[in-house]
Amino acid sequence: MPAKTIRESRFAFVDVETTGIDPNKCAVVEVACQIVEAGEVVASFESLVNPCRGIPPFVTAIHGIHDGMVWGQPTLRELAHDLRRLCRGAVVVAHNAAFDLRFLPFLAGGPSACSWRLASLVVPEAPNHKNETLGRFFGVSDPLLDGRQAHRALADVIVTRHVFFRCVERYVAAGHADHLDALFDFLQPQYQRDLSA
Repeated sequence: MPAKTIRESRFAFVDVETTGIDPNKCAVVEVACQIVEAGEVVASFESLVNPCRGIPPFVTAIHGIHDGMVWGQPTLRELAHDLRRLCRGAVVVAHNAAFDLRFLPFLAGGPSACSWRLASLVVPEAPNHKNETLGRFFGVSDPLLDGRQAHRALADVIVTRHVFFRCVERYVAAGHADHLDALFDFLQPQYQRDLSA
């Protein structure tokens, strides 16, 4: 039986918004995930998250999430079981995956791929490799984006999903093998390939 192509595989696209950049001092305020199987979105998840601490105003200015929005929302600990179950058997993909997985350590043990790393290798002509910039570069359009702003978790997940698959098209067109092991090798060192996890 031939190995699955990259597009035929199961992926979990994730994104977090946080109170800051240091996972030892900061916390998640929003998380989103989309599960893609054979190129189709089969599940979607998003939730505001109670960080159990204040959100600095300069951070609110980036993602628009303030203390009043997260008061009474579930904590990340309360959401972890559902997120882990949703992502089981999937390659976790995030834009700057190392950042997101530091805030989602319960997802860090399985296979993962970084769309920022992939884009930096296959789209060298992009003005930069920020998720929002790449979304514009590729002309990403999705009905689910209507009314959603950048730097909110589900909006960023949707853009990441489109960017990742556009980058995979370029990767394959460049003559690279169309299977996950080859992609993981290509992305070294920004990957984990323990598919048994």
